Amino acid sequence: LFPYTTLFRSSSLTNAIGTKYLLNNNLTCNLPTIWDWDWDWLPDESGIVFSLQYSDSLIPEYPAGIYAIAPDGEDILRVIPWDWTEDNPDYGYYNFQHYLSPDGKKIAFTLRKYDRNKKVKTYELWSVDIDGQNLTFLDSQSSYIYETSIKWSPEIGRAHV
Repeated sequence: LFPYTTLFRSSSLTNAIGTKYLLNNNLTCNLPTIWDWDWDWLPDESGIVFSLQYSDSLIPEYPAGIYAIAPDGEDILRVIPWDWTEDNPDYGYYNFQHYLSPDGKKIAFTLRKYDRNKKVKTYELWSVDIDGQNLTFLDSQSSYIYETSIKWSPEIGRAHV
């Protein structure tokens, strides 16, 4: 089954195990551990969005980043550029955290970016469509201020910090 440990019986994933998606399909994709706070069902249950904060050397085909996956585990889409990895020669990208919009069409996300030449770490805020289109830079800070302060406005569909 999906590599996930449930701490509470009332979690959404525990409830979903009885749904047609997970009852009839094995969602084993050999993905690294996905923590409780690192995934969200899309509002229409057509998939799951999840963040991998760091890469796992045992599964190099899924570097740290943000992904969308179909409920059957067949279609996995990396919604950020493939060269945004910890191994990038110019910049190290890691500690991705996503915030799904209420309608499931956009993702606001934070990341840590390490400039290998300048030896400087920044924390960046971006948004992207669920299909990986319209990647938009929003802000950059030298200290981590975004962790729990990102909220979506349901009326206008914008992320607020």
